[in-house]
Amino acid sequence: MLGVILLNNMIPLIDGVALNIDFSQYDKHYVNLLTKQYRCLSNKEAIEKINKIANTVYKEVTEHQNPFFVSLSCDFKKLEDAANQYILNLED
Repeated sequence: MLGVILLNNMIPLIDGVALNIDFSQYDKHYVNLLTKQYRCLSNKEAIEKINKIANTVYKEVTEHQNPFFVSLSCDFKKLEDAANQYILNLED
C-alpha cells in the first residue's frame, strides 16, 4: 500500500497558496514513496475516481447531512467560509 487518501479531511485549496514539495530534501526511501504516490495520483483515471468519491463525501456531509459522514468529516462549509475570509483579507 502506498498510502490512504482521507477525503473526509479535505480542505479548500486556495490558488497561489499551496507550495510544491522539494523531494530532494527528504530521505531517498521517502522520496521513492512520494514519487510512487505522485505517479498514482497523476493518472487521469485515478484523478476522476478521486474527484467522484470526494464529491460524494462532500455531498453526504453538506447536503444530506449523513450522520456517519458528518461524524467522521471536517466541517467543510466552515472551512470554505474560512478560506473565503482568507482570500478577502489577502485582497485588503
